[in-house]
Amino acid sequence: MTGHRFLGGFIGSSEDKLKWLKERVQGWVQSVKKLSPAAQQQPQAAYVAFTRCLQNEWTFIQRVVDGDADSFSPLKQTIIDDFLPNLFGSPIQRHEGDLFCRPSRHGGLGVSDPIRNATSNFNLSREATKILSSALKSGESLDLNDYDGAIRSVKNKKQDIDKFWKEDTLALLDSFSEVRKRSILRKVDYQCSGWLSVIPIEGNEFDMSPDEFRDSLALRYGRTPIKMPDTCDADGSVFDLNHALNCPKGGLVYGRHNETRDLNCNLLELAGFKQVCSEPVIVETDKDGNNGLRADWGVRGFWEPQKQALFDVCILNADSPSLEHLSLQNLFNQRKNKKISTYSKAANARRATFHPILATCNAVFDKDAEIYIKRMGVHLSKKWKMQYSKTVGFIRARMQTCILRSVSLCIRGSRTKWRGAGVEDGAALPYIDRHT
Repeated sequence: MTGHRFLGGFIGSSEDKLKWLKERVQGWVQSVKKLSPAAQQQPQAAYVAFTRCLQNEWTFIQRVVDGDADSFSPLKQTIIDDFLPNLFGSPIQRHEGDLFCRPSRHGGLGVSDPIRNATSNFNLSREATKILSSALKSGESLDLNDYDGAIRSVKNKKQDIDKFWKEDTLALLDSFSEVRKRSILRKVDYQCSGWLSVIPIEGNEFDMSPDEFRDSLALRYGRTPIKMPDTCDADGSVFDLNHALNCPKGGLVYGRHNETRDLNCNLLELAGFKQVCSEPVIVETDKDGNNGLRADWGVRGFWEPQKQALFDVCILNADSPSLEHLSLQNLFNQRKNKKISTYSKAANARRATFHPILATCNAVFDKDAEIYIKRMGVHLSKKWKMQYSKTVGFIRARMQTCILRSVSLCIRGSRTKWRGAGVEDGAALPYIDRHT
């Protein structure tokens, strides 16, 4: 015997190690192929199983076994050819597959690239543990200063790798159309990937239907959602993505606004606030019912003790053709200034503060919305006795999921009223009696 499995890795000759590694890769290929049909029916569950479980198996092996990166080629090919198309519900192009197989903060899906990460995973792991390994081999005491120095060195190298991924992503995006490139760059520049990192379990409100999850992926990458209707059921217009997100008929566009309002009222109540008001009236209407003004929600004590805080939300389609000439920050500034000019003076007259909450249909938040989320995190972390960073991540992901669900409804929902066939009043009862 010239080699054997040891502590999850392998010790032995190069030939035996390569043979063992290829066998493991084939096992993972079969696992991905078995998971791919599940992605057709439950894409979010399959995505979580892949990113949180399955891919960690080969990531661990890459950290402890110095293998040939090309040995993982069949695995990457299976991910791009089988798993990702089933996840999206439609074929993907090669450059799209390369984009998806990178960290979410760099525009990817958090799917680990088994070829490109193999060498760096092993080198970083070996350098991080070399002081500890040396102490174990020699039997000498562990020098904590040297060990901390090795860890800092590894962190610096990881930052260099992170810079490489960012530059590589920018180069890769040149192969996309200008519209899609602009849309994807916004996901890189802003924190809007939290919804991809959550685990949907019963009761946490993160689970998404197959259509909701796939629509969210399509919006993230500037793709056309699958199985879209040809025409709008309300006005007969050509039904593309922009029409779905902008058409006010049927109340679906206004519904995504209401969903965000209701979620924030609920979060404030969970944080322990007692005086939470949905749609507080700032200015009463005149005798004709006009010129009134109301915010989306209000709460006492959010920013300052005993002081009323008012909020109004705007969820906009930043990819609309009429707005594509504006940068996202300029667009946010325009909407923010409009909200402030409308509400601030009236809010001050009522001894209250006003704060606009702006977001895109892709769940990209502006800076003021991020400030609000972080302040909410302070209140909720105290109430729940949970770590602040985890609480902020939960709130951000919860709000992102809420927006993406409501946007999916704009794509899939009906814009026409439904009429029941039953009798609505007693006028037809004599007619029924005569004909029964």
